[in-house]
Amino acid sequence: MAGEVAIAAAARRRKRSEDNKLGQRSTSSPLAGFVHDARGVNLRTSWLISVAAAVLAGAATEPALAQTATSPPAFSRLTIRAGGLWQTTDSRLADFYKPSTGYSGEVSMPFDVGEFALAVERATFTGQEPSPHPDFHGTVGMLKWRMPLPSVGPFTVALGAHTGAMRFSFQDTVIASGLRKEMELLFGVNAAASVRLPANFSAFMMGEYTHVHLHVPVHLAPLSAGIGYTLTTPGWLKDFLM
Repeated sequence: MAGEVAIAAAARRRKRSEDNKLGQRSTSSPLAGFVHDARGVNLRTSWLISVAAAVLAGAATEPALAQTATSPPAFSRLTIRAGGLWQTTDSRLADFYKPSTGYSGEVSMPFDVGEFALAVERATFTGQEPSPHPDFHGTVGMLKWRMPLPSVGPFTVALGAHTGAMRFSFQDTVIASGLRKEMELLFGVNAAASVRLPANFSAFMMGEYTHVHLHVPVHLAPLSAGIGYTLTTPGWLKDFLM
């Protein structure tokens, strides 16, 4: 009986030791302050981004409305884009992580005013030496709205805003499984430039400025470039959307 009690006590001590190590490992990364306590908001930055989005929309709406007669009807076509992604972060995150080249994709469609797009971006963030922090995959999903400016020949520029969420997927099995994945809201402004190519293809370049809604605000400024293809919206999808 005494032996069983001793074994049970040793097991409890070992479990507490493992839990303590796990807690230290899962909270020792400076990124924990960014991700695992997402309560506060940088109100000044939020306000500035909101104002910038409103100014961009206002600047784009007047010339775009003048083009209504020549703009494609709402939901009349789909443009599918895919390309490479190059992330730039603010100094607070750059001190701990270096983003690698990623990829991006989106599907856009004209609306009554401007166009809407569903977009996804993904890149790997690698912990910086000399004390590397757990690497993570950053996956961003967004709903974008853009207003095109008057076209110049085959060239088109559009300005707008976006909102969505960023998923942090940490690549470290020592971190408790419930803490390896986090999802936080984001919003920001974006711009897209494209040039028409033969056979319904196009080349594009996009830039964004995004505020990730964390306890310590993080700002991302990704740049992407690639190829797009435009096709007529399938009848069933157009009927569903209308």
